[in-house]
Amino acid sequence: MKLLVIGMDGAHLDAFSRGWTPYMKSLLDQGSSIELKEDLISRGWLEIATGKNGLETGALYDKPMANGSYEWNLKFSLNDVPGLGEAVKPIWQLLSERGYKVGVMNLPTVFPAPPVNGFMISGGGGGAPVVQTPTPELCFPREEHSELVEEGYIVDERIVPMMVDKGITDPEKIFSILVHKNERRTHSFIRLAKKHSIDFGMIVFKSSANLAEWVLLPELKRLNDGQKNIDYKFINTIKSYYQKFDEEIKKLHESFPNAQIIFTADHGLTPRIWDVNPNILLQDIGLQVADNTKTRARYISQALKKFIPFSWRAKLRKKKTIHDALYSSAPFKKEQTYAFCKTSGDWLQGIYLNDSVRFGGPIGPDEASKVAHDIVTAINGNPIAKEHGITAYHKSPCDSAAAKYYPDIVIDVPDGYLISDKAPSFVRKFIPPKGPLNLMSITKGELLCIKSHKPLAVVYNGGWNLSSVKENLDLSAIYEHISNEFS
Repeated sequence: MKLLVIGMDGAHLDAFSRGWTPYMKSLLDQGSSIELKEDLISRGWLEIATGKNGLETGALYDKPMANGSYEWNLKFSLNDVPGLGEAVKPIWQLLSERGYKVGVMNLPTVFPAPPVNGFMISGGGGGAPVVQTPTPELCFPREEHSELVEEGYIVDERIVPMMVDKGITDPEKIFSILVHKNERRTHSFIRLAKKHSIDFGMIVFKSSANLAEWVLLPELKRLNDGQKNIDYKFINTIKSYYQKFDEEIKKLHESFPNAQIIFTADHGLTPRIWDVNPNILLQDIGLQVADNTKTRARYISQALKKFIPFSWRAKLRKKKTIHDALYSSAPFKKEQTYAFCKTSGDWLQGIYLNDSVRFGGPIGPDEASKVAHDIVTAINGNPIAKEHGITAYHKSPCDSAAAKYYPDIVIDVPDGYLISDKAPSFVRKFIPPKGPLNLMSITKGELLCIKSHKPLAVVYNGGWNLSSVKENLDLSAIYEHISNEFS
């Protein structure tokens, strides 16, 4: 194998500087790192796979249906990309067409597994079934399915089903399951890579890597802040997980000792420190009129949520009526609102103009440019925004059919700032629940850890092969590097 990409969801350099992963740290120290900045609107794995930003592909964490309503969509599949296979060529297609053999395992949103010159084992989510046992549709060639099942390959294990459906709430048990999943994934990847004699390989450790940092960072912050009642047993559980993960990295490196390795992620992770609600500023400058009845109802529901058992909340969120209430409601007066921000997760959201085509709002095509300019000017000139390093800019011009889904105004916030349409002020300090903060990141309904702009990006056994001269590189640089290495 010439080049191997090892992807870890939510990974950042600090995660491997704690002394828990000595083998991987030695490889990182010998490698070359570049600083990337993700907008946290686009799906990072799809930027790596396609070399394009979500503005062009529509690969966003969430987006409007743009059907004249305020319906929102949190799903995405690679097959939704306009011009897929022609204007947009995934890296495995590009390399296959150049005559190279490729092998990709567990990349999200790629379903069913597309034909490649080698093998493709799809990841769960994004339209693919979130299952433990692989299905034939997840595998190319299809005949690999039976052997994956026989060797105990696990497609996915997610924390909420483990806790709610299986009743597993002990952190040690949860992470032992994830350790086993990682071990099976590594085993299957090495076998398939050698069987198909691939030139390029990519293996993604998704839910396990993300969960470890997501639940660890809030408790580590408490420890570093000198707080009392630290859950050291929980921290040691995560430490043990990382030590086992280090063994998987060693197996991969020793199996392909001459390969160049790219260690990367779709984003970083960081504790939540501040909340930002752009709707408050839009109301202050007269571009949004709040529906006070709906707003009060949302605040009350947020306050009551902490009293509802976690298992009930998890089941309620699956119901369409609840989903629509959470993601398709508009807590503002539609006819009098010119712009709004809707939020639904730990990623960033921008501001949408309430235009007549996408949302049935009052803005016509001739007004859009001025309203957008006024919003950008208001945010960039706001004293509170300046104090916190919050800036805004217009989205770049783009003729892709998917560009309509991307926010019209992008809000750039420092790491640790969560854009939330539920905060009662433009900027406010986030007060986490009283600790210890172990699995409370999951069970209390509060986002204690959120995505950060800077993902891991280190190349080992070689240097970066980039021609980009952009001031801010994003994860599309990974695609460019791979393409150049195989040119």
